[in-house]
Amino acid sequence: MLTDSARIQAEEAHVLRIIGVPGGKEAQPAYTGQDVEQVFHQYVAVPYQEPREILPGVTLKLANAGHILGSAMVHLRFTTIVPSIR
Repeated sequence: MLTDSARIQAEEAHVLRIIGVPGGKEAQPAYTGQDVEQVFHQYVAVPYQEPREILPGVTLKLANAGHILGSAMVHLRFTTIVPSIR
């Protein structure tokens, strides 16, 4: 899906560059196929119902959402309160 989305964004940005964008800005896709390739080397599969600490004091657990194949509900548990940085 990411690869298709990157291709569609590139096509839409190309069309907008041809017809022009209000304000004279040059249309750019949010991400490219090259960005997608980089992501493929960084993601990690996480099974449903398996808690995983993603940061110190932050645990992620995925639950089957059921309404879309492969979709998940995300549960985050925070055990550490971090003071705000100003």
